Amino acid sequence: MMKHLFLSLTAVLFTIFFSVLAAPVAAQNGMTWTKVGVHDITGAVSVGCGYESGVGNQCNPYYGDTDCSRPLPVLCFNDAGLEQPSSLDTSPYHQWSGGIIATTPLTPGNAFNNVDEVNQYCESEFGKEWRVAEFHDGWGWYFWAYGNVGSIPLDSNERVDSKFHDGWGWYLWAYDNVGSIPLDSNELADSNERVWVNIDDQPNGTCWTQ
Repeated sequence: MMKHLFLSLTAVLFTIFFSVLAAPVAAQNGMTWTKVGVHDITGAVSVGCGYESGVGNQCNPYYGDTDCSRPLPVLCFNDAGLEQPSSLDTSPYHQWSGGIIATTPLTPGNAFNNVDEVNQYCESEFGKEWRVAEFHDGWGWYFWAYGNVGSIPLDSNERVDSKFHDGWGWYLWAYDNVGSIPLDSNELADSNERVWVNIDDQPNGTCWTQ
C-alpha cells in the first residue's frame, strides 16, 4: 500500500517537474519611451511614454513593453539644474526636468545586469554626471529637457543663425535642439524612436535590477 502510494506520488512529482520545464518562458520586457515633440521656440524636447488614441499608453512602467533582447538606444540624462524657459508651458504630466538628454548607440536592454551598469554606460558615452533617464525625472510619464533623441533627420532646408566662432568656425556641436523643426508623425512609430528608460520603483518594469 505504502509502496503504491510512494510510486503514485513520485509519478505526480515527475509530471509536474517536466511540465514546468516544458512550459514556454515569457521573454522579459523593459520599459521604453519615445520623443513626443519639440518646443517651437526654445527647441526643448518632450520625451515620454507616448499615447495612441484608441489604444492608450505606448509604454508599460509596471511590466515593461519591449523585449529586452531588442537593440535600442539608452536615453541618458544630465541633471544640470537648468531653469525652465519662460516660454515653455508645462502640465502635471509634462514637467520641466532641468536637465539635458542624449541617446547612446543601439544596445539590448539585457546587456545590463543592474541600473549602476546602465549609469556607467551613460557616463562612458557622455561623461561625468550622466546617468540613465528615470521615469520620475519630471513628475512621471513625460518630461521636458534640452537635448535630443538620435536618428531623427534634420530637414536640409532648416537653417539656424549662430555666432560664427561659438565653435572654432563654420560649424559647432552642442547638446540642444532647434525650434520650428517639424517632427514627422510617421517617425514616432519607427523602431529607432523607442529608447530604454529606467523606473526606480517598479521591480518588473526594467530589463535590469535597481
